[in-house]
Amino acid sequence: MNIKPKLLLPPLLGMAAFLVFLQFYWAPLQIEHAKEVFAHSSHHLIKAGESDLQRSILEHDLAALYATLDHQVEEHRGEWFRLTLFDDTGKRVYPLFPEESVLPPADDLIPIVYKLDLSGTELGRISVLVDWSNGRRHAQDSRDQLVMMVVGIMAALFLANLVGIHHLLYLPLVHLKAAADKLAKGHFNAELPKPGNDEIGQLTRAFGTMRGELEESLGTIKGSEERQRVILETMGDGLLIVSDRGKILSSNSSITRILGYQESELVGHSLDILLPPSVRSRHPGYMRRMVHDGGAHDRVIGKNRWLQAQHRDGHLIDISLNIGKFESEGSIQYSAVIRDITLEKRAEQALIDARAAAERANRSKSEFLAN
Repeated sequence: MNIKPKLLLPPLLGMAAFLVFLQFYWAPLQIEHAKEVFAHSSHHLIKAGESDLQRSILEHDLAALYATLDHQVEEHRGEWFRLTLFDDTGKRVYPLFPEESVLPPADDLIPIVYKLDLSGTELGRISVLVDWSNGRRHAQDSRDQLVMMVVGIMAALFLANLVGIHHLLYLPLVHLKAAADKLAKGHFNAELPKPGNDEIGQLTRAFGTMRGELEESLGTIKGSEERQRVILETMGDGLLIVSDRGKILSSNSSITRILGYQESELVGHSLDILLPPSVRSRHPGYMRRMVHDGGAHDRVIGKNRWLQAQHRDGHLIDISLNIGKFESEGSIQYSAVIRDITLEKRAEQALIDARAAAERANRSKSEFLAN
């Protein structure tokens, strides 16, 4: 999951939680409150005719009493059902016979009981079933309108939040990521978003500082590598970099001058390619074992060995070989420094030959004088 859904997830979860709250707690609470208000208004309607009922009861005027109740039944026909008047003993006074009308669903009915009281004396009570289906529909419509308004406001706030997140958080982070990708590829001219005063701005400034320091460090490293390359390429001795398996990894230009091989001709080959065929056939893997011995037992590390190597054109040359050991990127590698000592060997041999000739001349002179 990328960062945009992560940024949008909290407000979405908040909206979902709020909608659940509206649907399962607030909405039923509003309907229940509307039901209480409707029942209270029905009490007030009965209370409006209470004085006439009290007077008819006190005067025992049943005709007036019935007329008043019949008027109430007629006025609220379709809303009030089974209006019943009981006296103070609980005896039904109105109607004379139980009403057998068809009732609405039970969920639509509110039972109302109203006591007729005069100065603390109970004269009777009225019970009626009030159909509040119209009131409930009105309450539901009002509730739904309010919910839609709240949902609309939340949707508008969410869209505003989405736009804000997109422009203030997502786009700067995308630009930073693009700059980081270019930086990873060595491009230091990637444009950074304009830093603000928030955490994203601080991150942008820190990234810019890091980019400058990294560019400076890489420049220093490249300069150092270039100096090392120049030193290796201009050194008089040949240099081979060899793996721990005795395979040539790289060489400098002096190897070409000394042995005649280009670097591309040596890379991947064993060091044995430099030996004369006669030595190679008698001692296969000689150079690899030499390197391995140097790595395992340090018997040749840092010590000069004199041997003959075969030039690319086939003639033999005398070389001095010095093997060094180092670690690179977690693996052991070796450096083989090769020096052409052919002239030195020739001079040494010439000196030996001259010394032998001088000794022979001295012996001949001594023998001549002795005779």
